[in-house]
Amino acid sequence: MDLDTLSSIAVRLRQPIDAPGLWERIEEDLGRFGGASPASLALARGARIRRIAVSLAAAVWLIGATTLFLTLDELRPAQVIMEAPESTAMDAEQKRIDEELARVEPVFRERIAAGRVDAPLVAGQIEYLDSNIEMCRQAHEANKLNRGVRRSLIDCSKKKMEIIHRYLARK
Repeated sequence: MDLDTLSSIAVRLRQPIDAPGLWERIEEDLGRFGGASPASLALARGARIRRIAVSLAAAVWLIGATTLFLTLDELRPAQVIMEAPESTAMDAEQKRIDEELARVEPVFRERIAAGRVDAPLVAGQIEYLDSNIEMCRQAHEANKLNRGVRRSLIDCSKKKMEIIHRYLARK
């Protein structure tokens, strides 16, 4: 098919279809269903659409209210801010990890300098963790009682210690 043929088909599709008596037959068929007039059927259809719309709006409102309630419940300050005993326990855990890292990191740095085949990869992992630890320390200084920041700091420090111990365990 060429472009002219497609264009002529498209023009013919835009023209209304002439079907004599179609509307009268539709009205006749509608009248057979309970004698309802087209106007009363249109009103009933509008009422049905309104009922559906109101039901959908109520469902959306209920879902939104439930989501908001659950979100607000999860974001209460008590969920984010630590109490003093928990903060003290996390301080002790971070101190223990930092002491262990201070003990093993010099040995690790010597072995990395000696250069095994995987040394650059492991050194890159440690550099990445060091940058994360530094960002967590800065965030911790800004908000000492934020549980998430503290947990991230401890987790990054633990991961760093784990990588160093694995590297040192291999000969």
